[in-house]
Amino acid sequence: MSKIDLEVKHSLKQEEAASRLEAFLKEQGKYNKQLSNAVFEREGRLFRFTAKVKGFKIKGAVAALEHSIKAQIVLPLTARPFKGSAEQILREQLQKAMS
Repeated sequence: MSKIDLEVKHSLKQEEAASRLEAFLKEQGKYNKQLSNAVFEREGRLFRFTAKVKGFKIKGAVAALEHSIKAQIVLPLTARPFKGSAEQILREQLQKAMS
C-alpha cells in the first residue's frame, strides 16, 4: 500500500469548509470520468470514501479542520507510480474548492 497525506490551508470557517468539501466530493462522484464506484460517507466534518480511479481501488478520509483540509488516501501498490501526479491534482482541486 502507498499513502497520500496532504494538507491544504484555507481561510474559511470550519463549517463553510466542510460544506465546500462535501460539494466538491459530490461533484467528483458525478462528473469525474476517471472516478467510478464512488461512495462517500460524512461524519460531521470528516468524509470517508472508497472509489476506483482508472481501475485502481482507493479509499481514504478527508477532514475539514479550522484552517485546513487534511486528506489521507490509501492507494494499492500498483498505483504507486501515479502517486505524485495524483497528489498534485488533488491538492490543486482542493485549493480551488476552498477558494
